[in-house]
Amino acid sequence: MEKGRREKNIRKSESIAKIYGSLWQLLHNLQADRVYIIQPHPLTNCLFLSIGLEVRRNGVSEMKSHVKRLPMSEVAVFSAELSQRDFQFYKNIDEEVKDKKARALLCTNGSRSAIIKRLSDNEHAWIGSLICDFTRETDISPDYARKELHEFADRIQFILPELPNDYQYEKD
Repeated sequence: MEKGRREKNIRKSESIAKIYGSLWQLLHNLQADRVYIIQPHPLTNCLFLSIGLEVRRNGVSEMKSHVKRLPMSEVAVFSAELSQRDFQFYKNIDEEVKDKKARALLCTNGSRSAIIKRLSDNEHAWIGSLICDFTRETDISPDYARKELHEFADRIQFILPELPNDYQYEKD
């Protein structure tokens, strides 16, 4: 039993390392300022949103500390869009994001543009969203962004670990 648990932890560590490597590569490829994965949890009844994995450029504040156990009911419109839309391209967050709290959260943390790709499991259920955000309006082509995010989502969505029901963040 102990050996099985150890092997599971090794596989989980390898998966997380692969995901971080992909996030860094995406940050570089799209010249983004932050790339992170926002996940609903617990997956059985999706009450909260949290960011578990994030990479960012030097000097850019983290989003992870602001989105932990965020009740989905507080960003209901944004949560619905994350869960239902496969791809979103916000050239100007201040003008295009409908959910007021989500818009305020993004803008107060320096986000001006964002590209979002829905992540799903084998049954096509929403398990999270891959988000690239920029502290400026991006001039990236939506077609190029869609292609890049689709490729990276395919690499990581089937190895993304589920957040535990009592997910808590350690102090950084």
